Amino acid sequence: MTFLTALLQPFRLSTAQTLFSRFSKSSREKTLLAHLCETGGKSTPGALAEFLDVTAARVTAIIHALEHKDLVERLSNGADKRKVIVQITDKGKTVVEGIKTEALHH
Repeated sequence: MTFLTALLQPFRLSTAQTLFSRFSKSSREKTLLAHLCETGGKSTPGALAEFLDVTAARVTAIIHALEHKDLVERLSNGADKRKVIVQITDKGKTVVEGIKTEALHH
């Protein structure tokens, strides 16, 4: 069972679900965070939109919501300041690891 599968697998209300519910009600937010954890912690908004199969506007809203909760941050992409990289924060990693641990025990 992959991490993402375990994260999204239905399970009883648990400490991890309670923890994540304080940060997010959106399954797409959870999926985006899990994807970032599984793929090295960084991605472009375009790649995230493609992965989630949503529009650029929708992924921007998801990123903004997660950024507001300090679970991800936007970074400049080197020399081209117009390009952005989305990176999961330590707080985001902690939340996902808590959910992952709880999900794998159910």
